[in-house]
Amino acid sequence: MSSLAEIYPYLKTIHILSITLWMLGMLYLPRIYAYHADTLAGSDTDTTFQTMEERLLRSLLTPCMILV
Repeated sequence: MSSLAEIYPYLKTIHILSITLWMLGMLYLPRIYAYHADTLAGSDTDTTFQTMEERLLRSLLTPCMILV
């Protein structure tokens, strides 16, 4: 039982950071979608926004959602 008490502050810190980063990503993703909607399909900017959306989802939102 003492081992759980020792790691509790670290788990709590990870939990709070993951919630914060997850909410940050959830608030930023619609902005990327809105800017993406204004671009022409098939342009370089379109490809850039697709890459940004995919990276945000895969590298930030999904891991933080799992940790929360």
